[in-house]
Amino acid sequence: SNVQIDFQRTWNWAFLRWPSLYARLPESKARQQFTSTFGMEPNTFIDLTFVLYAIVSSGKVPMDKDCLALYRPRYGDAVDKLYGILIRDLAGLRSELQKEPAQRIRGKDELYEFPYFKRFPLIRLRDGRIHCWHRQVFIRGIEEVVHLRLSDQFCEDYTQSFSRVFENYVTELAVDTGRPHLTEADYKRVVGAGAAAVELIFEGNDCNVLVEAKMGFFADDVLIQDNEARVFTKTKKVREGIGQGWKVGRLLRERPEWKMRFGKEQDYLLVVTSRELLIGGGEMLRRLYAQGKFGYPDDDPDAVRRLPLTNVFVVSIDDYEMAMSCVKAGLVDLSELMKKAAEANQQENTSRLFFSDFLRDYMNTCPLPKALSTARDGAEARIRQVLG
Repeated sequence: SNVQIDFQRTWNWAFLRWPSLYARLPESKARQQFTSTFGMEPNTFIDLTFVLYAIVSSGKVPMDKDCLALYRPRYGDAVDKLYGILIRDLAGLRSELQKEPAQRIRGKDELYEFPYFKRFPLIRLRDGRIHCWHRQVFIRGIEEVVHLRLSDQFCEDYTQSFSRVFENYVTELAVDTGRPHLTEADYKRVVGAGAAAVELIFEGNDCNVLVEAKMGFFADDVLIQDNEARVFTKTKKVREGIGQGWKVGRLLRERPEWKMRFGKEQDYLLVVTSRELLIGGGEMLRRLYAQGKFGYPDDDPDAVRRLPLTNVFVVSIDDYEMAMSCVKAGLVDLSELMKKAAEANQQENTSRLFFSDFLRDYMNTCPLPKALSTARDGAEARIRQVLG
């Protein structure tokens, strides 16, 4: 599957997600990782990238050599720090592309791969002005810059310190829909802290919808799907999520106190990942592996009927946010949406890479998730203040 697809997706406010989640954190290891990497507070980062986003999306490029000059009195040296993070001239770009991480994805992999330079979505021209390679490269670049820089800087230490924040956010979006559910905390009160669990279980009309979050390092080369062994290693977290789904489904039906609520015929599972992995669903994942590498659990003969791989979706946080917003707004019924998507998944010609493809009709009416709209409105207010 061609990673270039991701450039063709619509403009949105997803670039606010990571910094706004950091902005909400109290002083902590995770927040310190952010401020030490970017040299500024999360809200400062939000405000300055917001201004760049506004300039680029309105087509006013190339920009002046100091396009954020107006904001210096308020934000000080954060302006130069942001330039240093996002902008390279040609010589600087050449040296970045000769470094080891960029070399790992050269050659034919570039056909699959996002251009490595999305890490530096702005280029300084010879005359000093600032340009962007393409609007979509810019938007994907600022959307991923926090994840990529923190991954480069702290590796697993970043994903470990941030994974609880990510899981909480995934739960919050689900709870916010107002639909009947069981959270992990309530579930564990019954089955004990050591039992297999997922973030949350929706009580559908005639099915259960399980939600499991997987914050991962998911380096760029996960997305290159031509090496079975490599893909198998890199998607371990996704497989674990599916395994949890099977175990939880079984536990739900074994406990008398849940029989009435969750003793439904079918389960569906959303494995929510911190990056778009271009996997689509459980069936597609199985096809990426060598034969016999991944299958239903031997000790649970009912798993294949209850939660077949066609009922499993590997969904980016982007698409999950959109799905939860549509459910919350009453635009879609979650059980119906899952059924429709699972049916499409059964045929290769109707299966979809992006879960949001099943929500196409609501693209324009779907409200922005609360966390993103709050971040956007906050940035707008602060910027207005600066411009007086």
